Amino acid sequence: MKGGSAKKMSRVLKLEIRPFEGLGDLRFGMSRRDVRALLGQEFRSFKKTPLADSLTDAYAQYGLHLYYDGQDRLELVEAFQPCVPIFQGVELLGPRKVVPDRLRQAGAGGPRRDSDGDFFDDLGFALYSPGDMVEGVSVYRKGYYDKLDSSSRHRRFPV
Repeated sequence: MKGGSAKKMSRVLKLEIRPFEGLGDLRFGMSRRDVRALLGQEFRSFKKTPLADSLTDAYAQYGLHLYYDGQDRLELVEAFQPCVPIFQGVELLGPRKVVPDRLRQAGAGGPRRDSDGDFFDDLGFALYSPGDMVEGVSVYRKGYYDKLDSSSRHRRFPV
């Protein structure tokens, strides 16, 4: 995304997680309009759950779902194939037995296991792995999960 519009971008994005700041050039607090200017107009908006406060923008061609708060500011990004989310050089989509170990070796510490994934609470991201593979990564702003009760946390993982 650096240095150009979405039209110039490859369909496969390798994007680095910046804890509590964003993913690649996507920064928490960006307006929906600024995000759309960065990624382009090829998206679909939908309500992820019946209780969702705002619409989610889906950029299927990039493997991204973008969540916004009540002021239309970016607060959470879900990344899945074809996107390749990375943290400290570790590609985060892959075998669930391997990815958390590689993250620990890179200094990420141990995750908190939830029913469908591993939360790296101190780093602002979670790995969605309902089975043997990490299928998606949620990257979120500081305090995002404070507003949710623990039973609803898993609803923010990609399906």
